[in-house]
Amino acid sequence: MDQGTTRSEAGASIFILVGAIALSLSLCPEFAHAGALPIGGNAIKPPEQAPVVKEKTSDVGMFSQSPMHKMNTNCRKDTKFACGECETKLQDDFTSLLAEMTDGRRKVGQHWGESKSSQNKEIKSSMTMDEFLAKTAEVMKQNNPAGVVNYITIGESESLHGTSPGNPRIAMKSPNGELWVTFNTDPKAPGYDRVEIMRWNGKKAKYEFEEIVFKSAGGGHVDQNPSQCATCHHKPARPIWDSYRAWPGVIPPRDDLIETENPDKKPHGQVDASGRAYLDFLERVAKAKMDPSSKDPAAGRLRTLEIPISDQLDPSVKNKNPMEQVAAIREFTEKNGWYRVPHYPMKESLGNYDDKTAPKAGSAHLAFDQLMGQNMCRIANDLTKHPEFDRWKYGLAYLLNCGSHHPSKATSEQMNGILKRLFGNNLHQRAKNYLRQNRFGSAFQDLGKNEAYDDPYTAFLDDTVNSSKPDNKNKTELHSRYLSSYLREKEGKNAAQAATEVERTTEKKFNARVPYTVIGDPGGVRGVAEAAPATIAALRYILEPAGVIVGDWSMSRGTAVAGGRSFSYSDQFHVVLMDQPAIQDVMKEMKGRDLNETCQKLEEKSRKVSNVPQTTLKPREVWGSPDEGQK
Repeated sequence: MDQGTTRSEAGASIFILVGAIALSLSLCPEFAHAGALPIGGNAIKPPEQAPVVKEKTSDVGMFSQSPMHKMNTNCRKDTKFACGECETKLQDDFTSLLAEMTDGRRKVGQHWGESKSSQNKEIKSSMTMDEFLAKTAEVMKQNNPAGVVNYITIGESESLHGTSPGNPRIAMKSPNGELWVTFNTDPKAPGYDRVEIMRWNGKKAKYEFEEIVFKSAGGGHVDQNPSQCATCHHKPARPIWDSYRAWPGVIPPRDDLIETENPDKKPHGQVDASGRAYLDFLERVAKAKMDPSSKDPAAGRLRTLEIPISDQLDPSVKNKNPMEQVAAIREFTEKNGWYRVPHYPMKESLGNYDDKTAPKAGSAHLAFDQLMGQNMCRIANDLTKHPEFDRWKYGLAYLLNCGSHHPSKATSEQMNGILKRLFGNNLHQRAKNYLRQNRFGSAFQDLGKNEAYDDPYTAFLDDTVNSSKPDNKNKTELHSRYLSSYLREKEGKNAAQAATEVERTTEKKFNARVPYTVIGDPGGVRGVAEAAPATIAALRYILEPAGVIVGDWSMSRGTAVAGGRSFSYSDQFHVVLMDQPAIQDVMKEMKGRDLNETCQKLEEKSRKVSNVPQTTLKPREVWGSPDEGQK
C-alpha cells in the first residue's frame, strides 16, 4: 500500500488481507502464515520431528495443523511456558559461562531467567573481555548445527555505545534469535569495555537484558536488567529492529545483500558504498585472524568472527585462508552484481518457513522475523492480563480472522458500523471521549474539530498512516548519515561526492531477478508503507482508551525517540498477531462447523460481553511494570 493510500482504501485493507488469510487457511494450511514466525521465533527443526499431517477438518481445526502451530508446540517445553522458547540449552550453556565468570553465583541447571536480579555481580575470575567473547562464540557454535557464529555488522548504531566509520558494532545472534551478545570494535567508543546481552525468556514471555563491564586486566561486574537499557528498549523491554526491507545502519543494509552500483544491469559497476564498507571490515577481520601479533587493538575480539561463506561460492573457498575468502566474495559480487551474506542454518534447516520467505534469508532479515514472533507473543500474553481482556477478546479474534465475511471495499463508515456491532456504543463513546481528552499526533491536530471525534476510527486511521512517515524518514537519514561519514572519512570523498553516491544508493530498487531477495520491489532505505494501518487503527480504537498504547508494540525506535508513536510492522502484523495463543484460544472456544459459523459466534459473543460501561484509563496507567509488563 502506498503511503498516499486513500482513507477508504486503507479501511478496506483489513477485510482484504484477513479474508486472504482465512482463504489460505482453508486451502493450504502449510502456507497459511506467509512469512510469520512461531511463538518465540524460528526454531531449528529437530531431526525426529514428524512431518505436518494434512487432515480434512474445519477451518479452525486446519489452523492447528499449520507448521507454526507445530513449532509452537515443540518450543513451549511445558504448559508453564507463556511463549515458545527453542534455545533453552543454549541459554543454559551461556548461563554456565556466566557462572564460571562470576565464581558460581549463577545456578547451573535452573532455568536461566529465574536467577535473582542483582545490580552488581562481581566478576571473580581474571577472564578478559576478549576471552569471554571467544568462549561465547564457542557456546554459539556448539549450539548451532552448522557450527558457526551468526553476526550482524552495525555501522551506525543507535545504542548508547556508539560506532565510527570502519569500527562497527557487532551483534552475535543465536540461530533462533533468542540470545544476542553485542560489542564494539572502536577502542575510542564509550562502550568499548562493555558487552550488552539480550535474552528471550519464553517461560515468562519477556526480554531480559544484562551488561558486563570489564576491567582492562580482567574482572569487572555484571548488571542484570540495567536501568540504562530502558533508554532505548523502553519498559516493558522490547527489541529495537526496523522492519522490511532494509536495515539502515547495518552493513550491508538492503536485505543482507552486498551489491554493485547496478546489480540488475551490465556492466554492474563497482561494489556500492555500503558493500565496500562491509568488505573493508571483513578484510580487517581476516587480518586479525591471520596475524597473531596484529597491532589492531580490537584484534582479539575480531578473531571470534568468521568470514561469511555462502553456498554461492565454490566449495573450495572454505579451505582458503581468510584474506582469500574475502577476495572470493568481492570477485563474486563484481561478476554477478550481488552476494548474499548468509545465515546458518539456512531456511532449509529451519522450521516454519514457506514460499514467501526468501530461500536463504540473511541474519538481518531473520532478525526481524524472529524478534517479531517473540515480541508479538509478549504483547498478546500481556493483553491477557488486562482487566478488560475478556470484553475485547472475541472482537479482537473476529477482526483478525473473519475479514472474508464483509464487503471487499469498506469505507470508514462501514468500519465504524462493524466496530459498533462488535463492541457496542459504549466503546464508541469511550473512543470519542479519549480523543477529546488526548489530542496528540499530526492527524489528531489536523482533525481537531468536533466532527472528527464523531468518527474516532478515522482519526486513529489517519494518525496511524501519518505516524509511520517519520519512521521512514528516520531510516533514510540513518542510512545517509552512515554512508556519508564512511565515504568522507574512509575514502576521502568531499561532501558533494559523498552526497551524490549516497543519493544514488538510496534510490536503488531491489533486483527482482536475484533469487535470494525477498521480493522484487522498491522501498528499502526509503521506507516501506505500513501494510496494516486499518487493523492497527481498529486496535487503537479498542485498546488505547484503556491504556494500551499500540505504538509501543513496534520494534522501530524511530518516532519513539521524540516521544511519538511508531507503527512500523511491515506485512507481518496480521499473521504473527493472529496466531498467538491469546487469539487462537478464543477461536477454539467459539469453534463452529466452519469458519463462517465460528465468526458468527464470535460476533454474538463480543456484542454480549461488550455491552457494559467501561471506564477510560489514562495511557500507561495499566502498563509499565518491567517484570510482568502490567501493573
